[in-house]
Amino acid sequence: DTVSCNMAVGVVVLLDALVMGLEIELGPPDGTALADKLPWYLAQVLFACIYSVELCARLKVHGLAFIWDLMHVVDLTLVVLSITDTFVLQVLGAEGNLRALTPLRLIRLARL
Repeated sequence: DTVSCNMAVGVVVLLDALVMGLEIELGPPDGTALADKLPWYLAQVLFACIYSVELCARLKVHGLAFIWDLMHVVDLTLVVLSITDTFVLQVLGAEGNLRALTPLRLIRLARL
């Protein structure tokens, strides 16, 4: 939970928001097959993995005290939704876009 770690996560969140904006403007329309939007999907996989590593690191540092911090619980929820959207819904071709909730992580930046 160092300042540099929080800043790095903040940069990742901003990059994720930027990629989502570019995907909305330049990416394929909804309903496009996963193979046809592979670069965008790989970006989602990358961000989901980064968020998962960050979450695991915070769980290791804070232990059970992790669940008593509301922002950590919000992060946990957003990471689980991101993983569900990226690795389950999109692979199955379901039309859910839980990734749209990721900008809620920007709220964390106010804490920094």
